[in-house]
Amino acid sequence: MAVAASTRTSPVHAPETRVEVHPGGLDAPVRVVSPPPAPRSGIGVLAVVGALLGGLVIAGVRMEHRDLGYQREEVGRRLEEAREEQARLAARLAELRAPDHLGPAAAALGLHAPDPGQIHRVEAP
Repeated sequence: MAVAASTRTSPVHAPETRVEVHPGGLDAPVRVVSPPPAPRSGIGVLAVVGALLGGLVIAGVRMEHRDLGYQREEVGRRLEEAREEQARLAARLAELRAPDHLGPAAAALGLHAPDPGQIHRVEAP
């Protein structure tokens, strides 16, 4: 009489482990068979790749932030230099427009103050 092989789940083993009982009764050898490995999902790989890409993006943003800080310092320094130059030029312009400077410069060019009859006042309508 032929005894068919049966497969049953053993309460002693983890739920994913099977115990196969072969024909021949209780004295037959017992083999514990682990299930085939589950197919790997791409979620773990995707998480690692995402973490690496996120790290690269954060590193790039930090480098750009640092570079912009240096550029901001440079622009601030140049702005301060331009303000100092503007103040220096404004002082020089005031010096050149002063009557103490214009009088001798006009005399050197042969210019003199106008006679009282040469000045005419025009009233605005």
